[in-house]
Amino acid sequence: IGQFGVGFYSAYLVADRVEVVTKSMQPGSPQLRWESSAGQSFTIADDDDSDDPIETSGTRIILHLKDDSLQYMETSKVEELLKRYSEFIEFPINVWKETTEYKKVPDDEANKDLAEGEEPKMKTVPETKVGYEQMENAKPIWLRSPGDVTEEEYDEFYKTAFRSSYDEPMKHTHFVLEGQIEAKAVLYIPGMLPFELSKDMFDENARNIRLY
Repeated sequence: IGQFGVGFYSAYLVADRVEVVTKSMQPGSPQLRWESSAGQSFTIADDDDSDDPIETSGTRIILHLKDDSLQYMETSKVEELLKRYSEFIEFPINVWKETTEYKKVPDDEANKDLAEGEEPKMKTVPETKVGYEQMENAKPIWLRSPGDVTEEEYDEFYKTAFRSSYDEPMKHTHFVLEGQIEAKAVLYIPGMLPFELSKDMFDENARNIRLY
């Protein structure tokens, strides 16, 4: 626990086997693979012959999901969790996903009898691509000095953090608490009553005050 932290072992809530592949930034360092099935034992082995080597340095964590946790294979579920728990992480987070784009191409069937000089007919076809897409994360403006943040930045952060593109905040306050407890905070008064609170003023899932 002292080496990996409780957060690492929470992986076993959804996985029955975990692998950690890592390679040091020190020149000539081997790639190593740690593996455990949440029991009392684990293995560590050289992994230099892997089919998917780490090119420079870094760490890769592989979760072998339990049968009742396969929803975490869905891109939408991963994005939902990232937006909920990691939306203010300052380093880039990329999600492997499938996207569909539409492009115009010549319509061979419609252009069979095309007269010379006539504009060719086009059709729209879907094109599916897979790859990493970077999540858009909001910057934690409460960590900055209030004097360094503009009114436009406060308004934009409000709309991004609370998914309130239709609403303008009525007021905001940005302050720092120092003493036995230290905290930096931004509080907003919304311009209109949030929809979720119009149904239940004490809705615990509203997440209108958040602690990071």
